[in-house]
Amino acid sequence: MSRRRRKIIDTNRRAEELLGCGRGQILGRNQLRFLPLNSADAESALPVKCQMVRDDGGSIPVEVRNTWLALYGRTLILRLCRELTSESKN
Repeated sequence: MSRRRRKIIDTNRRAEELLGCGRGQILGRNQLRFLPLNSADAESALPVKCQMVRDDGGSIPVEVRNTWLALYGRTLILRLCRELTSESKN
């Protein structure tokens, strides 16, 4: 496993709704708590389907897209998660 910290540094209201917890409960946490990606999926440039883990332990099927950003000399990963509904799974 890489030495990356994997800390969540920002989120949006939709993520709060999907995860069932507030912004303060999301920021600073390890992203693996909510998005347990394996190493290959975490580094994939292609969309990846997986399960987002809610604060209550439930799960939501999502498609994750990774985008790498350079900011202040550090590489960050922007992960965009799209909820998969029954229509979008096909």
